[in-house]
Amino acid sequence: MLAFPNSAFHTYSPKDSTIVRQTLSVNQLLRKRYYLIEKAKDATMFGILVATLAVADYLEIIEQAKKLITLANKKYDF
Repeated sequence: MLAFPNSAFHTYSPKDSTIVRQTLSVNQLLRKRYYLIEKAKDATMFGILVATLAVADYLEIIEQAKKLITLANKKYDF
């Protein structure tokens, strides 16, 4: 939605069989994203959560995340 702000987006709910047009405030989403990035910069500890083990090369991705966190002089746990 951020990449195509002039396009229409819809969601379908199988629970009640409805289609809803989604509206987007790009500025609001960008402000929220910026806030969360700044909050992450201030964090001293990060948690690594692996939701699925079916992802190809997930161990490699975890190791890369650990390396990036360590390079930023932060701690991690998982």
